[in-house]
Amino acid sequence: MGYAKVAVTVASVDQSKSLRERYGSNIIILMVHTSGLTEKEAKIAFETSDIITACASKWLRTMTKNNALLQVGEKVSIYAASQTGERLLRTRMAELKIAEAKGLSRDSPEPLI
Repeated sequence: MGYAKVAVTVASVDQSKSLRERYGSNIIILMVHTSGLTEKEAKIAFETSDIITACASKWLRTMTKNNALLQVGEKVSIYAASQTGERLLRTRMAELKIAEAKGLSRDSPEPLI
């Protein structure tokens, strides 16, 4: 259809890892439904995805300081895990006229799992 890249939504690190290995940087991977990821899975999510929703994931939220390039939202945050993800999120933020989040809200989901 002439598109340079296709965005794919995945709900598991196995899907993200498999797609990244198969297509490299030719696709954009958005990971959703991340509650309950293990520490190892959260690390893989940051390594293989471009954009990640935090949901109620304890490990994703713990790893953001060292791994996320950008955070949007404070309660259920969305993280840029790659430069491509950061570019896409910044473009959308500009369209919506919203600012970068500077941390997590005290009203974050409880319990984090």
